Amino acid sequence: ESSVKLLVTSITTDMPVDEAKRILEVLDSVEYYDTVSKELKNVYNHYSPEIRKEILNVFARIMPMDSKEILIEALDDIDISVKKIAIELAGKTECRGTVPKLLQCIVPEYLFTKIKISDTIQEEACIALGKIKDVSAINGLTEAARGGSVIKLKKEKSMSIRVAALYALANF
Repeated sequence: ESSVKLLVTSITTDMPVDEAKRILEVLDSVEYYDTVSKELKNVYNHYSPEIRKEILNVFARIMPMDSKEILIEALDDIDISVKKIAIELAGKTECRGTVPKLLQCIVPEYLFTKIKISDTIQEEACIALGKIKDVSAINGLTEAARGGSVIKLKKEKSMSIRVAALYALANF
């Protein structure tokens, strides 16, 4: 158990990413999952998106049901690839606590805003919401399936997002 703590605390910002990945691979095979989980939550704010993605993957493999807090944090990540993995894991683990953050990924975009949410992120969020099957997501998914409206000054959603939203609604 103390060796697990030592391994996790050795992951520092000045450590090469490849070395940190190797340590995470070792932690994946250790039996002290509670300790690994607790210690990895403390290291999640690493500067490297590769390390953050690997930490999420370790959580998904060893303790998927204990990953709610870290998934919620990862859904706000600046790096799109980390966010995408977090969305996929939220759906895979059916984590209901992530529903509000997932709905923020598919909210209607207004014509005069510069904020653009990636189509891939919106599609993945729809798919994850369909897997979670939380009733509070139905209105957001219905809105995404409708697309957009010039009258309401909302940007048109791509066909792939609309199909993903319809598919998610069909899973309910």
